[in-house]
Amino acid sequence: MKRSITLALTAIAAALVIMSVGLRAAEPTPEQTKAMQGTWALEKFVLNGNEVDAEQLKSWRRVVENDHVTWTLGDGMTVETDMKYDPSQSPMTLDTTFATGDEKGKTTLAIYELKDNVLRVCFADFGKARPSEFSSEPGSGQHLFVARRIAP
Repeated sequence: MKRSITLALTAIAAALVIMSVGLRAAEPTPEQTKAMQGTWALEKFVLNGNEVDAEQLKSWRRVVENDHVTWTLGDGMTVETDMKYDPSQSPMTLDTTFATGDEKGKTTLAIYELKDNVLRVCFADFGKARPSEFSSEPGSGQHLFVARRIAP
């Protein structure tokens, strides 16, 4: 009886280890990492259902080097973030942790799509669940941006 319990507990422990390995985020391939790199111009940015003026977006940039992102906004303000993404998920997932400013250390959960040098990202307010669709409605706590790569 004691041996049966020990075997059962060992089997459960092994199953939990196997499941936890399967649940970890997949590492992006070198090609997937390269696809995220470069300088991106913002074409659309919707904050909680409110679209940022297209004229204002003309000066916004998103520069990605490895897993680090520098956002430059038109007023000279910059925001530094670090990202982890998992292109094996459907939709693909992106976690962004702020490296500077008042939000330093906070993480937003997002989904993304990258096609033909156009990146579409939908992210949630801090502490909210990851979005399941690419939308940003008033009061939703979800935000959406579309960016086009302008330099590799």
